Amino acid sequence: MDPIGKINSKFYITFMMELLSDYLFYFPRASFNDGNIASLRKLTLARKPAKYEFDKDESLSNSEYIPKITEPGLGTGVMPNVITNSITESNEYKLKDFQVFKSKIFVNGNIKPKKQVIFVPKQYKNRMIEIWFEKLNYKLVYTNKNELSQIVKDFTRTLSIKTVKTNPSVTQRIKLFNYHSVRSLTDLQENTNHFL
Repeated sequence: MDPIGKINSKFYITFMMELLSDYLFYFPRASFNDGNIASLRKLTLARKPAKYEFDKDESLSNSEYIPKITEPGLGTGVMPNVITNSITESNEYKLKDFQVFKSKIFVNGNIKPKKQVIFVPKQYKNRMIEIWFEKLNYKLVYTNKNELSQIVKDFTRTLSIKTVKTNPSVTQRIKLFNYHSVRSLTDLQENTNHFL
């Protein structure tokens, strides 16, 4: 984001790359109570590990081999026992926030739709990102601000830069928004099943 908190092109590109590599690459998708990708990358391993090759560095006195990433790791959520134990003893993190869950009510993990759509503001049109998403069968649809769905408008109000002052405040608001969204969808699903 730029200094006054508005989303810019660099932030958008970074977000879309992380959306692909850490969330959309896998189907059915896994979710976490803690949606902070920085925390997830810090405390979990990739589901598809990175690949390395080792180059000999002659400039070092003992000619060590330096690892070089040839293929980045994809997805997050693999948690070795040593990290699980550390989180259990932590005052900063809670283990329940890093346990993987699948939203079976809302996403049918057995059937992948022919084409999925993601709405994007028109000002961020980027052909390179379109190509990345097309490879995973997603279509980016560019819209004006007034054409966005109600849930996007609600989310925008939740994170209004006029009322958000600190990072913890942003994290708390996102968690609360996610909680209410899931609750509303769950209620809708239960009411639909009741009338079937």
